[in-house]
Amino acid sequence: MRPAHTEDIESESRLSAAARFLFGVRPLIGLIVLWLNSDFATVDNAMNVLTRTSFIGIIAVGRPS
Repeated sequence: MRPAHTEDIESESRLSAAARFLFGVRPLIGLIVLWLNSDFATVDNAMNVLTRTSFIGIIAVGRPS
């Protein structure tokens, strides 16, 4: 028979794993929701988003570990 508090610890660890996953995919979900809006989903806006995020991507690749 396991102590009652181990169930709480297991549920907290599952919750924190789910929270970490959602924290990582939140920007992607937000971008998908924006793309569903017809005013946002234009070629000009896509080029603008890619242009502005490329700078951050270049910095992230060039960063030493």
